[in-house]
Amino acid sequence: MIYVNTDNECIKKNNEEGSRLSMKKYSISILLCIAATLLSACSAKKIYESEKMNAYERTECFLTMEYADTRIDALESTDEKALYCESRFEDIDGITTYVVKNTYEYDYETGKAEKIESFTAENYSPFYVPGGKILELDIDKNLYVLDEQRQLITKVNLTELTFPNQASGKSSINYIFDIKSDGNYVYVNGQNNDGQGIVLVLNLDLQGKAFFLADSGWTLVPMRENKVKLVDNKDGSLYGYKEERNKLDKEGKLPKNVMDFSVTRGFCPGNAEYDYFYYTQGYKNEDSGIREDYLIGVKGGRQEKIFDFTAMGIADCYVMNITPDTQEGFYVWAIASEEKTVLYHFTPSETVGDYSGKAGKVCCKIGSLWPASGLHIEEFNNQSEDYYFEMVVYGDMYEDRDIAITHLFLDCQDGKLDGILLDDIEDELVKNDALYDLENYFAQSKVVSKDCFITHYLESVTDEKGRIYALYPDFKAFGYAYDKEIDFSDLMQYESLCGESNSFLSTQGAGVDLAWLLEYSGNRIVDEENKEIHVKEEAFRSMLQFLKIQSTDQHKNFDPVMQYCEGESCATRAYLSEPSDYLYFNELFHKNAVFSNVGADGLIIGSREGLLGVCSKSENKEALFALYDFLYEPENYHNFFSWGMIMPVIREEYELRKDYFLATEAYEDKYGKYNRKYDFQIGMGAAEVIIPVGSISEEEAEAAVTALQEVKYVKPMKAAYENIILEEAEAYFTGNQDLDRTCDNMENRLRLALEENKD
Repeated sequence: MIYVNTDNECIKKNNEEGSRLSMKKYSISILLCIAATLLSACSAKKIYESEKMNAYERTECFLTMEYADTRIDALESTDEKALYCESRFEDIDGITTYVVKNTYEYDYETGKAEKIESFTAENYSPFYVPGGKILELDIDKNLYVLDEQRQLITKVNLTELTFPNQASGKSSINYIFDIKSDGNYVYVNGQNNDGQGIVLVLNLDLQGKAFFLADSGWTLVPMRENKVKLVDNKDGSLYGYKEERNKLDKEGKLPKNVMDFSVTRGFCPGNAEYDYFYYTQGYKNEDSGIREDYLIGVKGGRQEKIFDFTAMGIADCYVMNITPDTQEGFYVWAIASEEKTVLYHFTPSETVGDYSGKAGKVCCKIGSLWPASGLHIEEFNNQSEDYYFEMVVYGDMYEDRDIAITHLFLDCQDGKLDGILLDDIEDELVKNDALYDLENYFAQSKVVSKDCFITHYLESVTDEKGRIYALYPDFKAFGYAYDKEIDFSDLMQYESLCGESNSFLSTQGAGVDLAWLLEYSGNRIVDEENKEIHVKEEAFRSMLQFLKIQSTDQHKNFDPVMQYCEGESCATRAYLSEPSDYLYFNELFHKNAVFSNVGADGLIIGSREGLLGVCSKSENKEALFALYDFLYEPENYHNFFSWGMIMPVIREEYELRKDYFLATEAYEDKYGKYNRKYDFQIGMGAAEVIIPVGSISEEEAEAAVTALQEVKYVKPMKAAYENIILEEAEAYFTGNQDLDRTCDNMENRLRLALEENKD
């Protein structure tokens, strides 16, 4: 199936037949839908509040779905009706494939959906044509025009259409992002083989009329009265197609802030009051630091907030499409937190609506340096009867990172925050007792105990005084993978590698590889606790010599994973974001993968996702305890963290994951969650080396589970020490100083740094 999404990207999915287009999670077939006439006149950046801000009543509409394990992916909407596709994973000839099962046409007036037959059968995307016709695009980039009875009128393979290219002679489409029609022409937006944005203009007989290139890509913009305009993504310039000259005429620009597609998620036509609307995801409130999302209307150059998603109760949803109705209301298609597609109807109201679930609850704040996800705050807010959390993003309020950190720390210490996300900034807070000891949480929790976690979990969140200062729901594991006797924790082994053609380096140079080795070296090089420095010892000198030799042109590697596959590398840097990655490396290293680091023999906890601490001065500590309980409640934890992203910290999850690895067919687990047969292909490395990981033995599954449950923790080296080592090593790598001088300088500078940090 070909999907279109608002990020202007198509994702390749590999199977035995080759590369097929697939979708990112929550991708949609509506890209941009915008109305009209005064679009070019708008240049204002300031966004005001409408007089009718949030004055809407929300109702949920019924959607027809035949299968319990499906979701809506392809969606095309007008103000009268919508086409949506019900899709699911299925095992086809031993390959897990994502396919369209059913297509429905939803009538907004009647509120009923009718199942309709597709002309192209499985794996396609539908598009409306004003006047009643429908377009269908299949995985082979065949475009079909169907009449009102869905009978074929004509078709064309879009890759076979070529046009004169002013630069290189010919241009043809390679990837397809979006298709729109104004009833006279079909506009196909995509990318050519040179990576340029390309728009094909066809008539309804699918005969080529023209093509237009833009280095930064295009956005198709359907206008009022079914007109379609082209927007150059580079500067927001707006163009209209003129058939008589077969050219584009410039018709102004989109506002600069609207062109920020990291925030703007989509557009929809205006109504009697507004020229057009756009909706946001990740809008920054630079005054409060609280991220908010809005539907924004534009009229005569003035931008006004119509409603915010939080007030309308859809802040935790992924908005797929917003369509104005004919009565100044809106239809909102969204994927809810449980991955259920919901259709909401917002109708104008005399009173301001509040569907946030905030009323009557204690409002609490969690501070963070940057936007964060994974704590499922919105889901907690929806179910809690007592508490409501808001995220305050200090990086939105202060451009300078150091200033943002200072204010974040002060607000935590002054009791203005209840919780804080510790993105590698916990040392200062721990030292100043700004974080609450969570022993009290474990003493009263009826949901989780210390025994529930993997072996070294609590070690990773315990300070020098034995206090548990934070918790996190998932992590990423790190180590060097190899299948011969190389123990990266034994620095003397680097001496034996010197002069060999085999290496484990990247193309980024010896300095980068040294940084990777230093990061999780523990106390092997700089022992802060005992005030010992080991850079002049032979083991460390051997490592530097090895890195310098292996960074020469003679031994230059292009990609460690690829080099290993070609027999030219002895190891590779391994970063594991989910348990399946362990199986990848085990397959890569002939079912004999071994992992170690400078600071520890074995895999280590490389990063802690969603590291959340409780501020000592908070008066709402019980709210944070309730949030922890919500996350760690077994069924919640499984549903939130099992398959989508992560290395679980809960021990039981690995046993459930083992069941998943060993499944020979689709099944439901103990929590009723549907799981398909495990037969993934995983790609890693700069060259995306694809390794199929199919059925494995009970022994292999047990080995994977054991290794990940026993993953170790090594505290990262402080940046002050790492920077000193890297600066001096760079002079050695470039030949500006010898090894003895390098190690002497390192020791002297590190000694001073240790003295400065003796407290």
